[in-house]
Amino acid sequence: MNLTEQIRALQDAGLSVKITHERCTVGDVDIANFSRRAYKAAKVQWKDAEECFPRTKPIHEIVEGNEELSTFGGKTKAVLKNAEGEVVAVGEALCAPVDPFVKYVGSVKALGRAVSSLHRTA
Repeated sequence: MNLTEQIRALQDAGLSVKITHERCTVGDVDIANFSRRAYKAAKVQWKDAEECFPRTKPIHEIVEGNEELSTFGGKTKAVLKNAEGEVVAVGEALCAPVDPFVKYVGSVKALGRAVSSLHRTA
């Protein structure tokens, strides 16, 4: 089942689906990559260090701030709500600062995690 079919199936089940993407600026990715190299040199597992993931912002904030949008790093969030508008499940996907940001991949991962969360709580 592709992403569109999965969203349609959730909507047919009475849930609303909202997927949002946040991106990184070039400066934030550079800082995160520097931190990652420093942690790696210190033989520390870098993915466990929160500061090694760059800060993310909604794209409109980056554009309004005249900052340069990076093609690497980001965050995708999927929120499922019931008919009453209550949040029933949330899923997130983080893109490391060394990986190119691909909206589709992030959407699939975040939505999959939200659906898994929904099944665990049901």
